[in-house]
Amino acid sequence: MREILYLFCLLILWGCTHKSSIKYDETGFYVLVEEDGYISLEPRIQPFIEGSGIDEAYQRGMVPDKETAIKIAESIWYPIYGSEIYTELPFEAILEGDSVWFVHGNLPKGIQGGCAEIRIRKKDSSILYVAHQR
Repeated sequence: MREILYLFCLLILWGCTHKSSIKYDETGFYVLVEEDGYISLEPRIQPFIEGSGIDEAYQRGMVPDKETAIKIAESIWYPIYGSEIYTELPFEAILEGDSVWFVHGNLPKGIQGGCAEIRIRKKDSSILYVAHQR
């Protein structure tokens, strides 16, 4: 047991002093920061909108287009309704006024029933309404 603990400590020490060439995380959710041979994972707090300052991003809204609204809708619907939501493809997003995205599914022709629906505030991506019509 002592040998395993000793080996584990050596691996931790080697990992702390080992230089890495990783400078960033490809997903965009976290930033891998390397400083003095140490690597830390820091969450990206503000969303990155290419070519815009943060003030412009807030003016455009955190949900600037229908593709983003649909991705948010999927991420909310999937844990609630499961993979069955993908029978309602293609999803449609409509901007109501200039402030709320209404996203809904579609049913194939001849199929009766309801679809998943969601309303997402454009400004801050707040979820205002989620339902599945029966």
